[in-house]
Parts: sequence; C-alpha cells; structure tokens
Amino acid sequence: MSWPIFRGNKRLTGTSDCTINIPLALKWRFNADAPVKAAPVISQGKIFFGDSDGIVYAVDLATGNEVWRHPTQDEIEAAPLVIDDLIYIGNANGDFFALDINSGLPAWTAATDNKILGSANWYQADDKTFVVIGSYDFCVHCFDARSGQPAWKMESDNYVNGTPAITDRYVVFGGCDAMVRFVSLADGTEVFSFDAMTYVAGSPAYDNGELFVANFEDSLFCFDVEKPHIKWRFENPNREGFFASPAVTPDRIVIASKDKNVYAIDRKTGDKIWQFPTRREIDCSPVVARDKVVAPAGDGRLYLLDLATGQQLWSWEIGAEIVASPAVTGGWIFIPATDGTLYAFGP
Repeated sequence: MSWPIFRGNKRLTGTSDCTINIPLALKWRFNADAPVKAAPVISQGKIFFGDSDGIVYAVDLATGNEVWRHPTQDEIEAAPLVIDDLIYIGNANGDFFALDINSGLPAWTAATDNKILGSANWYQADDKTFVVIGSYDFCVHCFDARSGQPAWKMESDNYVNGTPAITDRYVVFGGCDAMVRFVSLADGTEVFSFDAMTYVAGSPAYDNGELFVANFEDSLFCFDVEKPHIKWRFENPNREGFFASPAVTPDRIVIASKDKNVYAIDRKTGDKIWQFPTRREIDCSPVVARDKVVAPAGDGRLYLLDLATGQQLWSWEIGAEIVASPAVTGGWIFIPATDGTLYAFGP
C-alpha cells in the first residue's frame, strides 16, 4: 500500500485507484499524545503523521504499533511527504525537516520565516530532485531534496497556507492574497496568475490541462492552463466558503464546504450534480476511490458515499472532530482525529 503524498499524487487530485468494499471494519487504532490535525502518508509498510505537540510518528501499517517518533518542538498541521528514504515535513515554527524513513533522525533541516501549515511537493529537473513548501512568510520555498540547499524562493503578497500542485511545467499555488500563481519549475519566476477574488486556504488540483481551486468565500474555479482563462465558476448556493481541497475525476469534482455539505460538480459545465449534508462545517478534503467518495467531516463521522448519486453507503462515528484528510490505499482508509487517535479501517 502506498500514499506517499498529501492528496495521493503531485497533481493533488485526491484520487485512489483502489476498490473499497463495504462494510469496513476498524482494524486498529494508534493513540498519539496530542490532537492530530495533519493528514497521514504511507510508504514502505509504515504510516507517517505529525501531531499538535510537534511529534512525527512512524507506525507499522500491519499492526498499528509505533516504530519511531521524532520531536520537532512545535505544532504540526501538514502532512508529510515521502521521497525514497526521506520524509519531509514542516511545523508551525517555520522549520522544515528531512527525516530518515527508517530511524526518524534528521538528514537536514531548513527554516522559513513563519509557520508552515501546508505539505511539501516535489519535482525532478536536471537529474536532481527538489521539494517545494509554502510558508506564512508569504513565500514558496524550493530546496534540493538531498542536501537541503535552497534552490529558489518565490514571494507572494500574503500567507501561503496550502500545498503547491506540480504540473509538467509549473508549481501552482493559491494564497491569502487571493491570487493563484503559476511559477516556473526552473527558477520560481511567475509565468502567469489569476485572481480568485478572495483568499485561497486550500490546495489546487491539476488534471489534463485544467486546474481546480476554491476560495474561502463561495467559489470553485475551473481554469484552463493551456489557454489561460477561467472556464467556469461554481458558486456555493449557501454562500459559504471552502477550506478543503477538491478531488478530481474524469467527469466530476468533489469538494467539501464550510456549509456542512459535500458537493459533486460537473467537470464540464460547473453545475451541481448532488450534495450530501453533514452536521458540522467541513475543513477536511474528500478522496475519490473509483466509484466511492471517502468523506470525513467535522461532525466526527467518516462517510462513504456513492460517487454517482451522493447516497450514503456506510459511516463510522468517531466522535471527535476530524480536520485532516484521509489516506486511501489498498482498500483501506486511514484517518486521524482531534482525539489524538489514528484510525485504520479495512475490509
């Protein structure tokens, strides 16, 4: 099983090719020492995540037993990123760590000038691997993945909260300056941008020449990257904003809103297909696994919905608020909650 990056891939589409069979059962749970607001990632038989005390954990995927832990000295809200034998993660002090996947010991550390709340992403160029991370110092930072040496830094006009998406040509990110920026992989210079009308808290998702990104007011945008322009804009009928990131399929976009609903939007037209109501506002991002939607919610429930109709197929009441996105792989769902527990559901 593998889910090495927030939202499942570098394009941040929030999709998994696994089949989820229902009903699901709780296979194990792991108790951290503090609330968990950060999404987990999975690689090499282990699951990795951070907690509000700043501890990074490695947990055995089969048993749910702790393998190692590493303190970072400040709160973690961002998912880790795994590339080969290193884990990359930032904390609320603005520190950025590369940890050994087997021991948790630092390979290198770097610092930004303000907190890091979004996850890192990566790309390769000139036979080198680079990692990019957004910070509340208004910048997206790029580091050499092996050495930690700075490669470039792109400054925006306000906080960068989400994770940058990677296309074949661009690093793409939204910020609290309301701009969605496309910057060059080579040197971080801005190529073009568009105005999202108000600040962007979540992460964009890129697929097949289209970028999908939501703002904190009431809008989800589809943007044509090849001939840069906004193709359509979905306006939330309840006039509530989006903190969550969209999941992208060939024919629809699935996104959760602070108005307590999960929406499915027609990818071609931007029209609403269905909406599913929950009991509290939703900050966590859904994942689409083939014909099902994995939708954790702020009401403390994990929902499994039919992608075609939005009908509820299964749910589990955790009982504590969920603000992290799930990791979905191999027919399993891994989701942490603010009760400090990581839950593993399998067939």
